[in-house]
Amino acid sequence: MSLLYQIFGLVPFLKYPLLIFAAIVEGPLVMMLSGVFVRLNLLDLIPAYFVLMLGDLIGDIAWYCLGYFWGRPFIKRFGHFFSITEKLVATGEHFFQRYHDKILIISKLTTGFGFAPVVLFTAGLTKVPFRRYFFLNLIGEFIWTAILISIGFFFTDLYVHVNDVLGRIAISAGIAILVVLLFGFAKYVRSRIMAEINK
Repeated sequence: MSLLYQIFGLVPFLKYPLLIFAAIVEGPLVMMLSGVFVRLNLLDLIPAYFVLMLGDLIGDIAWYCLGYFWGRPFIKRFGHFFSITEKLVATGEHFFQRYHDKILIISKLTTGFGFAPVVLFTAGLTKVPFRRYFFLNLIGEFIWTAILISIGFFFTDLYVHVNDVLGRIAISAGIAILVVLLFGFAKYVRSRIMAEINK
């Protein structure tokens, strides 16, 4: 634990810019870890909250722009690196024509069940108005960031207040099980969606 304090102490002015970059690369995990760091007084809640939102939104805008300006040439050259295929995008286009508002909000609140890049890319490809796209993602971001920071914060708070070793082991096991269940559920939903698409 003291190592964390030393690391954060060495970069007091860089920690928030670094947090933006980290949120662009891996938003959900960084948000939960930030909740841990807020509880340990290594980050301040309000700056961390808005910096994480900014980083995640930058990533969302980047995917939108890739779809909007480069579309299918990007899919052909680089799509396989990000699991963005013609079939998935075609399915996304079909649903986006009628439900793009709901799809964007649900995708933000569930990280797209592993389809987030496809959803965000398709929003750009289908020319969803940028203002609408940004507004919907911003609403989802407020909620999603708060939920993930809270998870990290409250589990850490619970861990700190439990004094016995068995209690801490039980909390750690509970966190691990929760993470596995969430990722397992996302993987299950993704496989069902893929099965339906490939029929």
